[in-house]
Amino acid sequence: SVCRDFLEPSTASVIHSHLELRPDCLSFDLSNACLGMMNAINVAGQMILSGSIESALIVTGENATPLITKTIETLLADESLTRKSIKKYFANFTIGSAGVALVISKKQEGHPHFINSISLSDTKAHTLCQGSGGMDGLVMETDSEELMLRGVELAKKNWNQFCKLSNKSDWDHYICHQVGIHHQMHLYKELKMNIEKDYSSFKTYGN
Repeated sequence: SVCRDFLEPSTASVIHSHLELRPDCLSFDLSNACLGMMNAINVAGQMILSGSIESALIVTGENATPLITKTIETLLADESLTRKSIKKYFANFTIGSAGVALVISKKQEGHPHFINSISLSDTKAHTLCQGSGGMDGLVMETDSEELMLRGVELAKKNWNQFCKLSNKSDWDHYICHQVGIHHQMHLYKELKMNIEKDYSSFKTYGN
């Protein structure tokens, strides 16, 4: 996850200790903003396929409170804010708190299984959303409009390659990154995907 109780040791080591796992059970943190969980599934899947492990427990937990609290404090203290300058803080209020635990293991008949994945990066866009700070107060600034445009452009390339790899373009469910309903609708339109198959949780849980 992005949110952590401390910088060292790894959060994984704390979970490993609480679960009283064997010393030879590998544990490590993997952090990559909103993609961390998907990256972890991919890494675990590759490790299973290589034979280095048989199963993996993947856990994550995000705490939005420090970021939202710090953002409010920053905005209230800055009397020079304008309609334009405040926009870079809007994305901070879309961040939510959540936790997930997932076990991935060798393929078993009758169980859901991991088929394909593909990933593309546009790291030249790394300046469009940046966060920093300590455990008790995070700060993040985002160029939301440009990030959406660059993100959808990259998503198109990634989606086309994924469909080609999978030899399939229509699926039962789509689960989109829920950064905002406007962004999501724009993405589905640009990718020409069936929004009726969207499996989002906006109405129940928000982002």
